[in-house]
Amino acid sequence: MSRSHGTPAASWLRPGIADGYYPQRPGDKGSSVERLIHGCKGLVKSAAPASESWHQLVANIDEHGRRLSNLSTARLSETGRKLRLNLHRHGLKDELIYQSFALIRETACRTIDMRHFDCQLAGGWVMMHGCLAEMETGEGKTLTAPLSAATAALCSIPVHVVTVNDYLVTRDVELMGPLYRALGLSVAEVTAEMDEHQRRSGYAKDI
Repeated sequence: MSRSHGTPAASWLRPGIADGYYPQRPGDKGSSVERLIHGCKGLVKSAAPASESWHQLVANIDEHGRRLSNLSTARLSETGRKLRLNLHRHGLKDELIYQSFALIRETACRTIDMRHFDCQLAGGWVMMHGCLAEMETGEGKTLTAPLSAATAALCSIPVHVVTVNDYLVTRDVELMGPLYRALGLSVAEVTAEMDEHQRRSGYAKDI
């Protein structure tokens, strides 16, 4: 892969706008021993914030959501394009994630007639911060996944949503596909019976 004058080749530009750029600012990793201790703590200590933090999270998303609710479809799409550019430029900052979640929720209401509950917003937030979100049956994992999947894809991160069997793969693409496409994202399913060409075509999509 060739480069000249320090400029990365086109394929090096994903996921960010500069070589070596990751959309989330890394913290201080510390020594190898400190990282090991931190990792072990993570196995036994929840990464979720306190309940009052969840209330603030929802309040922040609601604040952005109120600004979107009265926009026309064309204006909402334009807002999405501007957000995508900001995510690509600045990465996964909390303020931009609030805006993305609000946009996804509003778009879901308009395209698939489904609105995210607070617990789903919390689940999406947990995943955006590199943690596992365990949700009970009926809490809406199918609608939760697009929060983090679409936000990452809007940030130009290649996204794979994995589920347990091909039936659910096809079902979820049918259910959530209109939402992703309304956000300007391409989506495809990849199932067991597909040949290599079909798989490559699927993997080339945003999601």
